[in-house]
Amino acid sequence: MLSADGDRLVVIVEGVDEQVVDGPDWPSIVDRVEALSGTVAVGAGLNETATLRLELPTSRGGGQAEFAQADASVSGPNADLAR
Repeated sequence: MLSADGDRLVVIVEGVDEQVVDGPDWPSIVDRVEALSGTVAVGAGLNETATLRLELPTSRGGGQAEFAQADASVSGPNADLAR
């Protein structure tokens, strides 16, 4: 599900295999969302699945997103994404 809540974009994904949350790519996913001043929440789903809720701001905040990304990123800045 994709929706807007005020100045935030909300993405809810239901039925995610719980192994995704425990997998090696999970920290990178959380890092990318948080680098954009977003949040990630994981809830229990049905039949050993998870529900993910990702929230992202809808505006960049006048250039502050680039600085926030560089400061918060575990992997460092990505020039391909900073355009």
